[in-house]
Amino acid sequence: MATSSKPPFLIRFGGKRLRKFVDNELSAAKRDVIATSCFADLARISRFHVPEELLEWVVMNIDPKLREYRHKVSKPIVFTRDMMMKVFNVPSGDKPVERLKNTDHTELRNMYRDGERAPIAYLEKLLHDCADDDVVMINRSFALLAFASVLFLGTNNMVPLDYLGSLLDMDRVREYAWDETILAYCMDQVAEFQEKRRLQKEFMKQNPSERLKQFSIGSCLPALVIFYVDNLDFPVEQVHGHVFDYSLPRALHVCNADFELAMAIDRNKKTLELSVFGKRHPAPQLPHVAQSHIAPNPPHVAQAQPVLQPPHVAQAQPAPQTFAEVDASVNGSEAFVEPVPTEFNALYEKHKAMFKREVNAALSPFGLMVQGIQCNWMALLLKDVSDASRNDSVQEGTNESNGINFDVPNLDPEAGFRAGVSMGGVGSSPAAAAIIEEASVGIGGANNLDVASDLIAAEFHQVEKTIDELTSGPSTHKKRTRHKRVAVDFDSSPKMKKVKVNADADALYTKYVLHKQKTKKLKEGESHSPCFKIGGFFSSYENWQASLRPRGDLDNEVMALYIEHFNLSHKSSRKCKKYAFSCLMSDLLSVNPARFLPSINCLREFNRVCDDFKAHKSDLLYFTIVKDHHWILCTINMLHKKINIFDSMKSSKTSEIANFATLVKQTKIIKLDIASFPCVNLDEYPHQKTNFDCGFFVILYMENFDGNIMKMFGQDYIPIFRKIVAATLFNKPTNEIDAAVAIAEQAP
Repeated sequence: MATSSKPPFLIRFGGKRLRKFVDNELSAAKRDVIATSCFADLARISRFHVPEELLEWVVMNIDPKLREYRHKVSKPIVFTRDMMMKVFNVPSGDKPVERLKNTDHTELRNMYRDGERAPIAYLEKLLHDCADDDVVMINRSFALLAFASVLFLGTNNMVPLDYLGSLLDMDRVREYAWDETILAYCMDQVAEFQEKRRLQKEFMKQNPSERLKQFSIGSCLPALVIFYVDNLDFPVEQVHGHVFDYSLPRALHVCNADFELAMAIDRNKKTLELSVFGKRHPAPQLPHVAQSHIAPNPPHVAQAQPVLQPPHVAQAQPAPQTFAEVDASVNGSEAFVEPVPTEFNALYEKHKAMFKREVNAALSPFGLMVQGIQCNWMALLLKDVSDASRNDSVQEGTNESNGINFDVPNLDPEAGFRAGVSMGGVGSSPAAAAIIEEASVGIGGANNLDVASDLIAAEFHQVEKTIDELTSGPSTHKKRTRHKRVAVDFDSSPKMKKVKVNADADALYTKYVLHKQKTKKLKEGESHSPCFKIGGFFSSYENWQASLRPRGDLDNEVMALYIEHFNLSHKSSRKCKKYAFSCLMSDLLSVNPARFLPSINCLREFNRVCDDFKAHKSDLLYFTIVKDHHWILCTINMLHKKINIFDSMKSSKTSEIANFATLVKQTKIIKLDIASFPCVNLDEYPHQKTNFDCGFFVILYMENFDGNIMKMFGQDYIPIFRKIVAATLFNKPTNEIDAAVAIAEQAP
């Protein structure tokens, strides 16, 4: 076969071209605009090159259908959408990316076409020549340039204009699942690469005298190699002083030296072929698992601190995956310090195997833990039985232990202990009878069996004694120390359990709310960068501070943040399931019912919350409504099929429920006729005594209403609750942005 030094394929990855164009061809004003966009980090992508032989090794060992790397017996590396976010910091929304058809929006397509095609060079010219204040044009053109150069690149240097379908409204780009789309496209390219490489090998095998014909491949396959290298466990003695920077996003901090060192350590030197890797097994924990979440906007906010140690340093040990590993880990722990007595080894192993078959039906960390606990408990129990059999004198018939009588029947060694044991009034148990039957055969005598019965009965007696002491029944009347308790008033509503503010939350409120931090003065047309992000909702520091200061009115941005936090915290609730619609949904429904027609945005938002949060299965549906600068809460009580309106100052009527009933009727997702629900107001619930706390009363209404009664709280709790809301929205993991860093960067 003809040999050649050139690689069998050409990989096109335009990260260097994109970085060079942004740094050298764009003005500072355009770079500032791009720095606030969704794909801003791609403008600062590192100028790295992935070696072809390492890329081929990784790609050829990936199963594109399962989206995982597998090699021999090593632990697989699973590629997820979160991986793409960690590598490129692209938006991770919930909506599928929309793509244009060939006949859609021809005017927008023609803007980026040079004749019949859309070359990257022409797109670069448009981006270079557009006005510095045309924010939409700059952000849309840069997004297309990033697609064509890094994320969705092909082999013909053309721009994928079909993705313009998700770039029509640049304010909603973050709502799309770009990470999932990039990963799916990447796996398609993996399958294409594997097929082309297979055909190439077959051709060269049949035609050994022919020259090797290279094939070209696009896509962001280098991202898979970055993630592969991040997963490798490098020994300290082989790193030779090299420091891996595992900061996020990874595409900004990886360098060529990382790949060269990974190839040198991971290469399998036991084969004559050079391009064989996989010597190092994947690390049990990713090096950047413990890092903070990336904030998509702006890119300079909430960047994780560089992780400068190799990935194997301070890594947690992997959870045991087999029963043998669990048994070994349990036997090596401090919980079990004594070996199983020799005479009980057979009994111990048999029951351990029986328990293993039962628990292994559900292989999970909890099931493995239970296996270890059972083995540990059985070994200790049998040791106690063995010690007791050597020290205690046992009699047949009636046996007394600790003042408790047990009737032990005469045992038939062949029949075993089938009659059960009467233990201080506790009924016989088939499981206990089986264990004692096995013990009688294993130790070959009734004496040890009697001792086992005594020990188990004593355990039952101790449990009954403890329960008796904790029960407030007649048995407690003999106690000398008794306190009279206040009679419970069953007619009064229960009170809310107040949460105390810790020192950290109080200090945070004083520093950032009471003493407002200075920020840069904005020019005309500029707006403050967001310092708070929960889900798809943002807020600036100014709005957050003005809303939470004493006597401050709650802003709709801050209310939207708390509503998203409320929904996420109640998403997996097993009690009363609650969902609060966003302020946007309430605005869309706040029209005259006679003129209400469900818009596309309204239907889209309702379908989204039903898919993501299962809102249609909730027990309580909340609408936070603003009327004349005053917050009220409207509740659709699906439990009792009625409407509850909570107004902290006066009684109100709303049109949102009638419009929501029309929307539900059209979508047919909820089968109930909401329009027929009667409006029932509670006789007693908290009311405000000020003119500026209505928003916080609405939040407390949502938290404390269970569909039947409202837990009571007072006006005096609102100042404390402002501090709790401030700390909740400020700190991670609720806030996806490092607010302290973001506020500091806005200082003059």
